[in-house]
Amino acid sequence: MLAILIILDIAAIATFLVAAEYDMKVATKGGQAGT
Repeated sequence: MLAILIILDIAAIATFLVAAEYDMKVATKGGQAGT
């Protein structure tokens, strides 16, 4: 049970990092940052 929570937590962090990196790339191109 604990392993499932850890996997979900890691997945959430990975998703957040990918979204943040994508927003930075969009902002660098001069477009609007995704909400």
